[in-house]
Amino acid sequence: MRIIQKGKAGCIVLAGGLGTRLGHKGPKGTFPVSLVKKKTLFQLLFERIYWLQKKCGSTLPLALLVSSYNQEMTVKFLKKYQYFGLKPSQITFLEQKNIPYLNLQKKPLALVAPNGNGGFLEEAIESGLLDRWAQKGIEFIYMVPIDNPLADPFDAGLMDAMMRSESDVGVKAFNRDDPDEKVGIMVREKGKVVVKDYTAIPLKTLHAKDAKGTLKYPLGNTGCYCFRTSFLQKLAQRKIKLPVHWVLKEVQQGKKTFKAWKGEMFALDLLNYSDATAVISYPKETSFTPLKSRCDLKTMRKNLVQRDRRIFEELTGKKTPQRSFELSAEFLYPSLKLIKQWKGKSLPPRKYID
Repeated sequence: MRIIQKGKAGCIVLAGGLGTRLGHKGPKGTFPVSLVKKKTLFQLLFERIYWLQKKCGSTLPLALLVSSYNQEMTVKFLKKYQYFGLKPSQITFLEQKNIPYLNLQKKPLALVAPNGNGGFLEEAIESGLLDRWAQKGIEFIYMVPIDNPLADPFDAGLMDAMMRSESDVGVKAFNRDDPDEKVGIMVREKGKVVVKDYTAIPLKTLHAKDAKGTLKYPLGNTGCYCFRTSFLQKLAQRKIKLPVHWVLKEVQQGKKTFKAWKGEMFALDLLNYSDATAVISYPKETSFTPLKSRCDLKTMRKNLVQRDRRIFEELTGKKTPQRSFELSAEFLYPSLKLIKQWKGKSLPPRKYID
């Protein structure tokens, strides 16, 4: 927490996607997810940062990686809701570049798509954000995807682990319980900690267990990383370019549907340049509940309620009845006043607790 209090940490939010697969016309961050108040993904994240700032007594720098498809809508939405308590001056918008699709003969098409979450590095360098943050004394840059409301935008535990191990990169992982879950897997390869796509690992290996019945590769990637600013600056000086990964996709253009190659850069490839990487694993239910489609919404809301239940019971020392409710983000970083106010008290009958 001292790193955050001293203003040595910043956060980049991956928010370039649209809510198409959710049946939502706007940016994914504008999709309402919380059970009671129907707060959007942006609101949940921004309110969390707001109360962390109150706890730390400092203003935390934030950058949003947006795309040409959603930047205007994202800015308009956040202005409408006054950035949910944050200051416009603390927020930077980075627009990631597009990559043309390729036809089956690997020739460029007129159709383009955002260049993936790995595009954050190029934009942070070219916009001058990386140097500005370094000049302000920011030593750690945390990165979270907007579609995981359990993601901690300033994970002090991960930054502490990086300091203790003198690591360039920190990765937040979760304990896998489903060997068939479609997530990146943490492995050690050629002396380095890397993330392997589940499709690149044989099924037998994914299901392999040790003598205790635990998966041999138990850690899944949450997509939350922390980078030392100095590490990213070294990559900038070396003019490192991340590889583009091509995947065959079914694409719709107007009334036509056809197959084409889509290219993306991935932030996980930065681990290949790290001499020391720290990995901290958390229970899945407390750290990873991504919203990729409407099918995920029920599980996400259940996990948010369970998190709020744990927080309330730890704070009050009282068990809660088995019903749904929602806590204000203030409970995530409770002040002494809030702790005294709720200590020993039972859950009130209302659904939203603030």
